[in-house]
Amino acid sequence: MLLVEPGGLAELAELPPKSIAIVTDAWYPQMNGVVRTLTTTCDILRAHGHQVDMITPDQYPSLPCPTYPEIRLALTLPGTVGRRLSDLHPDAVHIATEGPLGLAARRYCMAKAVPFTTAYHTQFPDYVARRTSLPSDAFWPYIRWFHRPAQRVMVATESIREELRAQGLTRLHHWGRGVDLEAFHPDVGPCEDYEGLVRPIQLYVGRVAVEKNIEAFLRTTRPGTKVVVGDGPARPRQRQALHTRLLADLGRVGAPQARISRETRSATGRPAPIWRRAIPRRCSSASAVGTRSPAAMPMPTFSCSPARPIPSGWS
Repeated sequence: MLLVEPGGLAELAELPPKSIAIVTDAWYPQMNGVVRTLTTTCDILRAHGHQVDMITPDQYPSLPCPTYPEIRLALTLPGTVGRRLSDLHPDAVHIATEGPLGLAARRYCMAKAVPFTTAYHTQFPDYVARRTSLPSDAFWPYIRWFHRPAQRVMVATESIREELRAQGLTRLHHWGRGVDLEAFHPDVGPCEDYEGLVRPIQLYVGRVAVEKNIEAFLRTTRPGTKVVVGDGPARPRQRQALHTRLLADLGRVGAPQARISRETRSATGRPAPIWRRAIPRRCSSASAVGTRSPAAMPMPTFSCSPARPIPSGWS
């Protein structure tokens, strides 16, 4: 997952080694797109000789996030994160999330006049609104306040860029996503998990959470079998749906990329039941293995162009 435009991560990887501090509230044992993005980014930067220090929830006492217990909210004393950043004295600070650690890092950077970048990984106001029953407009002031001082706000799609620009955020920089072409390619072979299932196979791969709008996928009346591969806080509720909707539930935590690649390649279509403007990495993965994505769905869709290789075997 590289920034492929000028000034992005691909260009940074060619520069002399730098020390970079990344602060994130999303980290292991969570497994989601933000964690995958950050771990891959760290791996690539380190492979090119950069020093990357992570400040993550597993380094502090934490408590489960209400309505989403898999997310741990770090509990830190005032100044703890700031002292860590001061000791590291990095050349660059990137604040990946808007949670407690990100907020503490922002506070330090603002107080010490330290430049920093941020990223808008998810539709934060909409997701929180779905979990609190409050209007999403109630959370946009926090997003504007949090990101406005950043030197750059990293965004993954043009539609997200337009939405943030409409909110008055203008220092926006495209951060494209990529595919590991060593794991995802058309020659991965068939998926043994699909034996005996009625064709065609319609596949969802990703987090099983309320904001993913998997219900829209389950409500479709297309013939065949719907397959859900993933885990998350809404998984128990989705398991109940399996008994009435002829779903094959292959959900696993940390499934090997090669197996997920075979499941994607063997599917007839890969729907993208995302209820807002977030484009999942799995759409690009489906494109890389030759599976049509997304399938016809009663919701806004987008197209994925074929994957193209860039440095370090990623596209």
